[in-house]
Amino acid sequence: MCLKLLKIFGDFKGRLIIRIRGLLLYLHDYKAVGFCLTYIIVQPVIIGILRNISRMQTIGLLIVLFCILVVFVIVDRVVLEKSKKIFERKDAKLLQKKYAQLFVLGYYVLISSIFQIIRCLPIITIENKIEKEELCFTDCFTQIKGFVTEKPTQKYVYQQLEVQVLQANVQNEQKILKDKIKIIVKTEKFRDISVGQVCSVSGRMVRPENFSDFNYKDFLKNKGIFFTMDFPDIECEDIDKIRAGNPLVNNLTDARSIMEDRIDNILNEPQSSLLCGILFGSDRLLDKDFEEGIRSAGVSHIISASGYNITIMSLAVSKVFSFLPKKKEIVVTIIVIWLFAIFSGLSPSIIRACIMSSISLIALIYGRNNTVHIALPLTAFIFLVINPLVIFDVGFQLSISSMAGLIYVSPILEKLLPKKQFVKDNLLSTMSCTISTIPISVYTFKTLSMWSIPANMMILPVVQSTMLFGVLALSCCILSQQLSYFFFTVINLQLKYFEFVIKIIKGTGLGSFVIADNIVIPCVLVFVFVLVISVIYLYPIENEQYNYYLKEN
Repeated sequence: MCLKLLKIFGDFKGRLIIRIRGLLLYLHDYKAVGFCLTYIIVQPVIIGILRNISRMQTIGLLIVLFCILVVFVIVDRVVLEKSKKIFERKDAKLLQKKYAQLFVLGYYVLISSIFQIIRCLPIITIENKIEKEELCFTDCFTQIKGFVTEKPTQKYVYQQLEVQVLQANVQNEQKILKDKIKIIVKTEKFRDISVGQVCSVSGRMVRPENFSDFNYKDFLKNKGIFFTMDFPDIECEDIDKIRAGNPLVNNLTDARSIMEDRIDNILNEPQSSLLCGILFGSDRLLDKDFEEGIRSAGVSHIISASGYNITIMSLAVSKVFSFLPKKKEIVVTIIVIWLFAIFSGLSPSIIRACIMSSISLIALIYGRNNTVHIALPLTAFIFLVINPLVIFDVGFQLSISSMAGLIYVSPILEKLLPKKQFVKDNLLSTMSCTISTIPISVYTFKTLSMWSIPANMMILPVVQSTMLFGVLALSCCILSQQLSYFFFTVINLQLKYFEFVIKIIKGTGLGSFVIADNIVIPCVLVFVFVLVISVIYLYPIENEQYNYYLKEN
């Protein structure tokens, strides 16, 4: 028995080593992919380091990394030159490839770290400047003039505003905040405040406090928010006379508010809030038991418009237009997901997800699997260069993980699951996206649900059609009221099914485990490690025509 287990382990290790070596060779040949992946992985580490050391120490770290890089280059050149003298040309090339596997990751880490320090240093400098001037604002009465950047979030006893600061008066001294920071303002629920409305806010600013199970302070910092105001005096300008912010975003927000009112007039709760959450990402108040049931089922990400929803939408549209030729199907899918983005108000997370999905779909038009492998990390890299702090955005993380699930997990499940058309059409993509997004859900919500995969498999097919019917229902409001009511009737039945599944799961009282803060990160890292090893070991090599998987095997 022991010998059999050892043989199985030996076979597993041998195949895994071969595939890891093939992957390293692939990353060596496609340096753009390797560099982008390393950049994405290293970025949160570098930002964490920069936030905890001073500017002079940062410059010292940059110099040290640059010196190490120079040593790497010198050693690389010396070893290669000596190998050419000792071995024949063919053998020297073989040695070079083996040697490259050991040093390629070191190169990527060093270069990406240097680039990130240079890119992130101005952002961290602004953060440090604001924190140094904290006492100037928090120890005295402050008057803020700014405009509302997002639709007010409704809480149980108050509403929450996100305000872009234009200027601040501190103890009769006018101080212009050139860095354009934002603050969170808590105010009474009865106030009717719109996006883009200019308001004067007077009160005492405070630093945000963390919750017992959530680092609220870092969450806001990553959004450029450093202070909050609780129930200050507010005076708002007439929105018809003056309105700040992006006119396009303001108009889309107004249109979204009209559509939400339409949904509220037709559907009852919780169906109306569920539909607004799925379509627009609206943070609506739900019944506490029902909200707890959603968390227990592991489907919280479904009722927030994010990159995950864009992936689901693209899958749904592809099914509907599967009768078209492949290229036309992809073109139609791209058009529909961008229309959905406009419906959602063009939020940053939705725009990022649409760009990622569009690039991946365009790559498929040209029929090159390798293009998809390059497009996903390259697109993520571009977003991180533009805004390094987007790495902490949950919508961005869900966009990457769900697309990665479709690309890398789906082919594995296709080989493991029964060869049935129903499985391929309804379960394959759902399971792939769910499995790949579990680490993000666990890290964000601190909850592990045994219902996550089965609940998503039961709910997501309905959510796909709900999104499509929702867009159709709102579009038909102008053309045909009767047709719009028909679509809303179908949506209502689908969301009642959604509610029914959640209540059944909640009624079991089983399957949801709250993870302690001190073990969340280890649990996530273990799951990611197992998932990555599984993908490397099981990914069908016949899908890889442009790397070394096939050659090495």
